[in-house]
Amino acid sequence: TAEDQFIILESLLRPDEIIRPTSPTYHSSIQTWAAQKQLKPRIVLRPTSIDSLSKTITHLYSTKLDFAIYGHGFMSASAKDVLVNMSAFDGFHFDRHSELATIGAGQTWSDVYRKLGDVAPNYGSKK
Repeated sequence: TAEDQFIILESLLRPDEIIRPTSPTYHSSIQTWAAQKQLKPRIVLRPTSIDSLSKTITHLYSTKLDFAIYGHGFMSASAKDVLVNMSAFDGFHFDRHSELATIGAGQTWSDVYRKLGDVAPNYGSKK
């Protein structure tokens, strides 16, 4: 049953990786770009490691639960059952030699610009 699938999902994650509709962070974790796109998921999962993300996605694909992946930067995904919020994946690395920036799936562009400004304030400025 769907309830059994939710129990299994919750067993794959730590309690701090599970956001319920009663949580104070629930609404900020499910924002969509348009009100009619909001499906108010029954639960939000916010994995904080590759391991918990992998287990979560693997399990979700084995179920009939309606789920979506939510990347903070584009705020459009929603689902009836489960929303996987990627905001914990907020890593950022800039390699000056290769001029390559590696950004986590949980970043917004404003996060990226701020972090780039911190590590390479003159990068991109006119000389």
